[in-house]
Amino acid sequence: MEEILMKKAVVLLLAVLMLGTLAVPNFGAGTYSEKVEQEYIVHWDGSADLKFTTALYGPPDLLNSTKESLSEIGIDNATNMMVNQRIKTFSQLGMNLVNASGTVKGYDSDGPLITEITGKVLNFAKYYSYDGVWEITLDVLRVSQLSQVDVTSLNQTFDFEDYYSIILPEGAEILNVPSSYSMESGKSSISLKVDVSGNEIHVNVHMHFDEGITKEDLQKLYGEFQPFVIQYKGKPGPEGNYSIWGSRTETNITVGKDETVIDTLNEYITPEDYVNYLKLMVAYQGEDTIIESMHQSYLQTFQEQGIEVRDWNITFENLNSPGPLKIRLHWVLTNYTQALNNTYTHDPSLGLSNISLQGRLNGGINQTVVIRITLPQHSEFTQLPEDIDVEANGSRITMKVTKVSENEVTIESSAYIRYGMLAKDYFAMMEKLPPKAEVKYTVGEEKTGTCGPALLLGLAIVPLLLRRRK
Repeated sequence: MEEILMKKAVVLLLAVLMLGTLAVPNFGAGTYSEKVEQEYIVHWDGSADLKFTTALYGPPDLLNSTKESLSEIGIDNATNMMVNQRIKTFSQLGMNLVNASGTVKGYDSDGPLITEITGKVLNFAKYYSYDGVWEITLDVLRVSQLSQVDVTSLNQTFDFEDYYSIILPEGAEILNVPSSYSMESGKSSISLKVDVSGNEIHVNVHMHFDEGITKEDLQKLYGEFQPFVIQYKGKPGPEGNYSIWGSRTETNITVGKDETVIDTLNEYITPEDYVNYLKLMVAYQGEDTIIESMHQSYLQTFQEQGIEVRDWNITFENLNSPGPLKIRLHWVLTNYTQALNNTYTHDPSLGLSNISLQGRLNGGINQTVVIRITLPQHSEFTQLPEDIDVEANGSRITMKVTKVSENEVTIESSAYIRYGMLAKDYFAMMEKLPPKAEVKYTVGEEKTGTCGPALLLGLAIVPLLLRRRK
């Protein structure tokens, strides 16, 4: 019986916290009505003193059943659950809530149920040495919560009233605060008002979702909204923990009149947790399954270009030991040079020019690619690209082409992108790069050559923090 009550209380407390509420199929008759007030007093180390108050007004059935369950399991137990859930929520947003305590009010009255949490949020404001700017990102329209459920299927009306009070440190110079925003669709609406007074920023959000809301309504309500980011300058601060996406790829292309052999070593070096995740996925899905999947993907690409795979091999290294994850790929190909018309094409951006990036880069990139092209005797290189060196505020992309001998050329490319690099600077730097760098050559009397798309040569995977632009 105690276990049943605890499970019931968990569901209802999550409803109070609006964490999982929308997964509850039956709220009872009436509108789900909730008001949340968040006050943050920000310090120059990026932390903020927090006061987080939630008031649940209805619907009556949910309100009453929640109060009953709170009394049954005990207010202390309920409060601890509430605080732990809020700690988890901040953790999912990349912040740490420490020294947290909570209270519950109104459980023994006819009024609203009120919960209050106080504590200190670490990493609330992030400092970027790239341009000396502090940033605070607020999920003012509850995107992270509402994206987890389908509100169009709940047949429930929701009223959310959210108030934010952000008090910046003394001496802060405000650079940017997003403008007010409003949108209507059918009977549903969003209204966001922003007010700035001195070093205080106040945001008032009212969200009304009608019980008949559709996906088209949601698209219209949210379609033009941009991330709510507050920017300010002042004292420098610690940048905290962030990921450096490090990888190295070495590819040897040995060209022959009849066969071309490509040997690639991919090393995924950092971040350590991502590398370990890749290793875990290989173990979970099975090494043979992953290898066959990779083989089929490469094979399809070769076939689409009229290239025949005569032999191949893929192996993993360091799966069960510390250090980088290594993947070796070996291909013996026929018709490779003829199919791709005597030109090896290299992407100087290493696949980083066509990504989705808003605001700034939330990690760093340190990527190196080395390619060696070896021709048979009586062959020659007829065109080599110029070296490339592009820099922007400490971020840098280089490509160095070296003719080792009459029959061998190396291309060494690197991309070092700073954490926090602004999107406008990032794409401006990418625009300085040529779209491709070509190496042309002949083999004997034949007009043959090779082309090296990123997939075929096994260039490093674009990090998960970057997504392809649609």
